[in-house]
Amino acid sequence: MKKKWLTAFSVLLTTLIIGAYFIAGSISNSDSTTKLDTIVYHVGEHTETVDYPPVVHIPNITDVYQQILAANNGKYPNVYLLPIYNGHLSSWDEEKAWIKTNFANIPIMLEAFASTGGDTAFQLSTDQITDIMANVQVKWIRIFEVVGWHAYEGVPFPEDYVTELLTFCKNNNLKVFWSEWSVWNVNENVEMIRDALSGFEDIVTFGFGTNSGDLEPEDGFKWLKNLTLTDHWGASVQAWWWDTHHNEAWTGEPQPPGLDNLLNMPASLMATHAQECRDMGGELIQFEPYWYFFNFTDGKARDSLKTMHETLNSD
Repeated sequence: MKKKWLTAFSVLLTTLIIGAYFIAGSISNSDSTTKLDTIVYHVGEHTETVDYPPVVHIPNITDVYQQILAANNGKYPNVYLLPIYNGHLSSWDEEKAWIKTNFANIPIMLEAFASTGGDTAFQLSTDQITDIMANVQVKWIRIFEVVGWHAYEGVPFPEDYVTELLTFCKNNNLKVFWSEWSVWNVNENVEMIRDALSGFEDIVTFGFGTNSGDLEPEDGFKWLKNLTLTDHWGASVQAWWWDTHHNEAWTGEPQPPGLDNLLNMPASLMATHAQECRDMGGELIQFEPYWYFFNFTDGKARDSLKTMHETLNSD
C-alpha cells in the first residue's frame, strides 16, 4: 500500500512540475498589458518604368492615410506610413521627389537600408536622410534585413555604416526599426548584432519578419522576444508569408498555378499573426505590402484593412 501511495505521489509531483513548466513558458511569452503603440503601413508606388510587378498607382496618399486612421479609430497612438518607390529600383532623385511631394503632411518611417532583390542593396546616407527630414515628418528609420542580405551575399556586415546611422538617429531623436527574417543568420551573428546595438538599445525596436520560412510567426516572436537584443521588439507582418508557403521556388514542391498570389492569403490569418505579436508584448507592427490592403490603382481599401483592425482593435 505504501509503495502504491509513493508511486501515485511521484506521478502527481511529476505532472505538477511539467504543468508548471508549461505555464511558466506561457506566461513568459504572453503579456497581460498591451504594449503595442505603433502601427506602420507600407505604401509602395510601382510604375511601368521598372520590372517590379505589380503596377501600383496611388492617386491620393493622404486619402490612404486617412482610411488607415479611420480603421485604427484611435486605438493605437502612433500610425505611420513607410514609403517605397519602385522597390528602390529607380534613381534616388526620383524616389526623393515622390516622397517629398506626397508625404509632406504625413509622419513616416523612412527606409535607410534594404535589399533590392539581387546582389545590390538600397542604402541612404545620413545626408540623404537629412534632406528628406527638411520637408517630411520622419519619425522612424527602417533597417531592413541587413544581416540576412550581407550573409546571403557573402559580403562583410557594414559595421561602420550601421554605427553612423544609429548615432545619427540618436542625435536627431529618431527611432529605428531593424527587421530580419533569417533566424539562422541572426543566430549565427548574434554577438555581432549585440555589438552593433550597444548603446542604442533604447532607440531600436528589433523585429521578426513573418516572410521567414525558418519559423512560423508565433514561434518567431517567441524566439525574438527571448533574444532580448534591445529594450523593444516588434514585427514586420507580411502577406509575403503566403508566398513563402505556396511558391514552389521556396517550398521546393509543385504548387497549383496562381496559389502563391498574396491576395489569396486570408485576411483573418494575417490578422492572427498580428494579434499574436500584440498579445506577446510586441510594441510595433509594420504591415506589407500596400496592395494587400488597398486596390492596385484607385487607392480604395480592401476588406483586409477592416479585418485587420477589427482584430487588432479588440481587447
